[in-house]
Amino acid sequence: MVAIIPAAGKGTRMMSVTGGAAKELVPLGSKPVLLRILEEARACEPDEIIAVSSHDKADMNAAVEEWSRTIFADLPLSIVYQEVQKGAAHAVAQAEVEDDAVIFFGDCLIVPL
Repeated sequence: MVAIIPAAGKGTRMMSVTGGAAKELVPLGSKPVLLRILEEARACEPDEIIAVSSHDKADMNAAVEEWSRTIFADLPLSIVYQEVQKGAAHAVAQAEVEDDAVIFFGDCLIVPL
């Protein structure tokens, strides 16, 4: 199974909070939202995790690349790019996964109570 995280959107509605930075890197407590989502994905025991990003999100891409070498060194974590913004389904399709998949949206954190 592959975990896919669509996170290529521009986040225009959150610009006043993010100042143009990736909304997925907004801290929630002591960690960025995206790191929490990656941890949720890992808990599902996928064979790999693919983050779908945009070339415009250099800060997020750098964070994912760093985490792939450190925190997630034991699990394949990679980035694919959505060249044209055509929505969430299109973003998921960019991962080109032909296996079972689970989708974790890059700005939606679900924490069980």
